Amino acid sequence: MITLHKRIEKNKKNLRGIEVLYPEDNPLLQPTMLCLSAQTMYPKSIYGIVREGMRAARLRTSQGIGAKYALDNFPINFVGATYDNQGNSFGESIAEEYFKPLISENGAKLDLKQAKKNMRNITIMTYCDGTLVYYDLEAKLVNIMESLGYTEKEIKAILAELAVIAVLTMHDTANSLATTFQLVDVNDAEIFERATPSLIESLDRQLTNHDFLSIGKHNGLYYFKGKGEHSIKSFFHDDYLPQSVFAAIVSQCLTRSIDKHHEFSFENMSEMIKSILNHYSVGYTAEEIMKDLDDMIDYPGARKLTSFECNYLDIIDELSKKASNLENDNRLLRNANDRQRQNYDKLDEAIRTTVSAQEYHEILTKIGYQFPASESTYKK
Repeated sequence: MITLHKRIEKNKKNLRGIEVLYPEDNPLLQPTMLCLSAQTMYPKSIYGIVREGMRAARLRTSQGIGAKYALDNFPINFVGATYDNQGNSFGESIAEEYFKPLISENGAKLDLKQAKKNMRNITIMTYCDGTLVYYDLEAKLVNIMESLGYTEKEIKAILAELAVIAVLTMHDTANSLATTFQLVDVNDAEIFERATPSLIESLDRQLTNHDFLSIGKHNGLYYFKGKGEHSIKSFFHDDYLPQSVFAAIVSQCLTRSIDKHHEFSFENMSEMIKSILNHYSVGYTAEEIMKDLDDMIDYPGARKLTSFECNYLDIIDELSKKASNLENDNRLLRNANDRQRQNYDKLDEAIRTTVSAQEYHEILTKIGYQFPASESTYKK
């Protein structure tokens, strides 16, 4: 079974800022950014990748103010997923439990226009082997759509509406039916230890320190000679061009989910990314490009925070972290006390069933046990 974890603003009742969702609460029926990694059992890891997705979208987080967009009432759900390793694979389970309602109703396929509209709601960000999770998801979706009676042409049209952003992955996305954008640091040794032959072949075409390549009909590859860190956090160094490219891709994918009239196409996105790279090549700093991009990002219905509000939320984040740590410490202490009490009870039971009542009384006396004056020693 898949459990989704949605980011919300932190408050005294929810110190982590996480809302747990199940299939009956399916957030994918609304504009959503689904963040996937190969970590399926560790909520802390899931929370982290979702936060990095928010940072790329330029929302304010505990890690920075971005473009000062507020999470509260933001028109996109930011969610991660955990998996109990029961039944189907991680990706297949997500497809069955959360994507199937986007393409069917009461066991029948939807009108093509509606199915495309629903799929346009979704942006998936994968990190590392999280791309393999998406491959399983896509294959299962194709299987489901075929069983519902969609034609091959309809399946391709529907899945092309889905945007997938594959970050620091060693798996080629050129053959995906979704619209994909792959970001690869060629200095990341972990990628090239396990890179697929087709990804190596694509990167063999590199000519400069960074470039954007079309590797499929609606599949792109942005490569750069970066810091070699195998972490999404590495994108958020100050004055770092990959951060601008990452933010441009994410913000445009999310905007097209909110605004169905937004002019989004793979060709337009390619030109936008190449424009960013060109500005950098003629002398603009990455910081200047990021500032211009922040001014340009416009999420319909979203609210920007004031500097005062950002500072206030920073304080809330810090206090929530401290309170959460104290809560965790108390939980660990309670568990330790419970285990100690269980051990004492076992020891007491072992002694009482091994020695005589008189010897048991003597043992209790030696360890300083105070017997109630109103009851007989033996009875107590």
